[in-house]
Amino acid sequence: MKKLMLFIFVIFSISVLSLSSVFVIAEMQELIIPVYNGWNLIPFNVLTGALNDNSDVGLSDFKYMFLYDVNKKEYALVWKNGDWTSEAKTTYFNFNRGEENWITSSSLWVYSEKTGSINMWSEGGGDISKFKLKSGWNFIFTLPSMYDKKLGDIKGDCIIERVYMWNPEDKEWETDFGMSQGISRDAIALGFIIKVENDCNLGIASNGINPPSLPQNSNECSDTDNGKDYFVRGYVNGKYNDPLTSNIRDERMMDTCLNSPDTSDSDFDYYKQIGLVNDNDINNLKILLEAYCDDGLIKLEKYQCTNNCENGACVQ
Repeated sequence: MKKLMLFIFVIFSISVLSLSSVFVIAEMQELIIPVYNGWNLIPFNVLTGALNDNSDVGLSDFKYMFLYDVNKKEYALVWKNGDWTSEAKTTYFNFNRGEENWITSSSLWVYSEKTGSINMWSEGGGDISKFKLKSGWNFIFTLPSMYDKKLGDIKGDCIIERVYMWNPEDKEWETDFGMSQGISRDAIALGFIIKVENDCNLGIASNGINPPSLPQNSNECSDTDNGKDYFVRGYVNGKYNDPLTSNIRDERMMDTCLNSPDTSDSDFDYYKQIGLVNDNDINNLKILLEAYCDDGLIKLEKYQCTNNCENGACVQ
């Protein structure tokens, strides 16, 4: 009998060892998501997943949660004072409706009454291609597999227009997220918003060898003031190569005074990101942003008028 028990124990030990060797293939890693008092952007799967014992912030610390509905283009209240709302249960989290994909890959606005962290275990790096974006704004989050990559490396078939990361500590938007530098380890499992021109999927571009692209036809770009005429407001129609995303898209641009109602705060942030203007220009009434055609593409130039700039042209 003892020999039989010993034999069974040996077989069981070998089986456990074999299972262990299988599960080592999928590396487990602990994700630490900082949470601050106030508004935070947190991945949906973090809020509904199993938190480990190191977490010092939980659902009971959250007062409100809002989900951005990518179809209706509006916010929906899904959590209030300790429980999911009826709309959350019947409309958004009723996964029998077949719309769970965009919800489970979303980040949510979460209002926390406590500062701390959410800790959870994650298996593998995550599948970037699961992010199926809708035209317009999308609330998503970073995966471990995105580490050290720029958004241009994982844009898939998306035409990216804008990207912002919410800084919950300073309570402000960061405008250069994932564009000029790769995504840092500190940004893993944090929510961010991305605006795309088309319905699309994120994904890593193929490393295959492709032949050179066809040359651009210079006639595809047209300028109503026939080039750089700083005293006439012109409109340019053609293709624009966005320096932030390296995406070429059809665009219509007009000559614009930097300090005019035509220039929004987000426009100014964009011009700053591409190196066209700086903070010292914010109150300069003489700066003209001249749009023109160059080798079949739309280009922008910052021009300092002798007098003020008004209605998209320099005052003579």
